[in-house]
Amino acid sequence: GGVGKTTLSQHVYNDPEIGNQFEIKIWVHVSDKFDVVRITREILGCVSNRSYQGISNFNMLQQDLEKHMKSKKFLIVLDDVWDVTTEDCWNKLLGPLRPNHVNASEVTGNMIIVTTRILTVAQRCGTAGSINLEALEDGDIWSLFKAYAFSTDQHGSNQNLENLGRKTIKELKGNPFAA
Repeated sequence: GGVGKTTLSQHVYNDPEIGNQFEIKIWVHVSDKFDVVRITREILGCVSNRSYQGISNFNMLQQDLEKHMKSKKFLIVLDDVWDVTTEDCWNKLLGPLRPNHVNASEVTGNMIIVTTRILTVAQRCGTAGSINLEALEDGDIWSLFKAYAFSTDQHGSNQNLENLGRKTIKELKGNPFAA
């Protein structure tokens, strides 16, 4: 963890050019328990003016979700997915979001982004393509950090500042977004 998956996804999600391509944008933090009822409720809460907190009837939630998403172009980010218990759970979640449910003839270009640190989760989700973010090497992260943290004439003239910067990049663990 900690190489910038969430940060990169936030940049995509918040980019105005990308955002203008979608009628609906939804961000759900999933974490270690892939609870299809909770995730469906959160998605519904984002697309409706109604709270679904007390509702646990999954079929009813799915029907409402299908109604709200029908003929809409959407971007959904499922952030920090640790586990997708079974492929069946994943398919249940996606049921009302699949093209045959949201009128594929009217809407194309829907997107679901999944961030995960676990390759098998990405595979189980059936990603169209995955991007494996790697930590930067020490020299690369130092160059990036220097470029943003110091003015051009500053870093060489103050050894204490440079030492502090080098200590700081060790804490960043190669994360380019933290630099």
